Amino acid sequence: MSRIERLHNAHQLFDDMFMRYYPRMLKFVAGLIASDADAEDIVQGIFVKIIEDETFFEKVDDIDSYLFIACRNAALAWLRKRRTIVAMNSYDNAVWGDDWSPEDKALGEELIRVVNTLIETMPEQRRRVFTMSFNDGLSNDEIARRLGISKRTVENHLYIATRFLRSRLSVVIILIILLGMR
Repeated sequence: MSRIERLHNAHQLFDDMFMRYYPRMLKFVAGLIASDADAEDIVQGIFVKIIEDETFFEKVDDIDSYLFIACRNAALAWLRKRRTIVAMNSYDNAVWGDDWSPEDKALGEELIRVVNTLIETMPEQRRRVFTMSFNDGLSNDEIARRLGISKRTVENHLYIATRFLRSRLSVVIILIILLGMR
């Protein structure tokens, strides 16, 4: 097969993949970062990288897993870059809009339940610091003042809490998405 034929086939595969996955990927990323515009940028960036890689379809065996892992990684990178984590308890109709299917909403709600369960397993002080920061939106200085602890202790609690959640949620998110795709 000539290079031109391979490129034509790759573009046809790309078009089919884009039509099939783009809407679900967009919903998934938007649910993680709570920003439709940024979710579009993230998902489009993933597709740009794919189309620029002429050998993508030869290298990737499981496109479903690849795309959603790429979405998860890109969303987490976006969150880390902005040092923002969406307060999981505040998902409402702004995030779970009318265009979400009941299955998508159920998966998202399950993810929220998992996050809340994980937060509940944190030591009391860490849980309090995490909640004050991400649910109440307080600054590290304000949390330190209210709890009578140092700002550095607040920062340590937040670092450990987010690392703990990130390590546990990576696997959970993949499982929820894969189970929801079947």
